[in-house]
Amino acid sequence: MIRRVDDAQDAIETYGKFRDKILHVIDIANDDTTETEILKLLDSREAVMWVHNDSIAIVQIIIDLTDGSRWCLVRIASGDLSDILAGNSAVEKWAKTHGAIGICLIGRKGWIRVLAPLGFSINTTKQEGRVYLLTRFYDGIIPENDDPDDPD
Repeated sequence: MIRRVDDAQDAIETYGKFRDKILHVIDIANDDTTETEILKLLDSREAVMWVHNDSIAIVQIIIDLTDGSRWCLVRIASGDLSDILAGNSAVEKWAKTHGAIGICLIGRKGWIRVLAPLGFSINTTKQEGRVYLLTRFYDGIIPENDDPDDPD
């Protein structure tokens, strides 16, 4: 069963257990994320670890500067995809309590094959190199610009 890491001692032990996997994801992410940044986010409780079996996801609530909406950003995900996806509803429930309208992550275009059945789509306005912003609005949340007559 997926669980959120809630206390300092558990966070230290969990981070230690998953540190090599976290560092590997940071290394292949090819962005400016550092281990220090992740640790600061966890320490300040701006990011939260979710674990299931030998899999981990580190998520945080972010604010879209273009419209002020809140999103649940998956910063780190490592391990078995089925373990990570098993926690989708728990993370969604947590994120909604923090005002998030959806979930997003940066990934390769090929990831959409696995994530499309879960409602994810590629946000084609935000892409860099070979990675894309993949987003999914939470059930019951309709984006403001979701005009049925708008071809975009």
